[in-house]
Amino acid sequence: FSPDGTLAYTIHEDGTVKAWDVANGAARARWRAHAGPALSIAVAPSGGLLATGGADGVIKLWAIPR
Repeated sequence: FSPDGTLAYTIHEDGTVKAWDVANGAARARWRAHAGPALSIAVAPSGGLLATGGADGVIKLWAIPR
């Protein structure tokens, strides 16, 4: 979840990350994060960064617009 609780982030077997609007369940963003399954996700307390880890052995940092 985003620090303000307005977005939920999910990771998927196809390597994508999705951002969801908690209030209405609508998908807000989707992007391909990894070549294989995405396995882990963490949001920085500031809400400005998202970290993902994948089965491809790569950890990535993503800037999250506020």
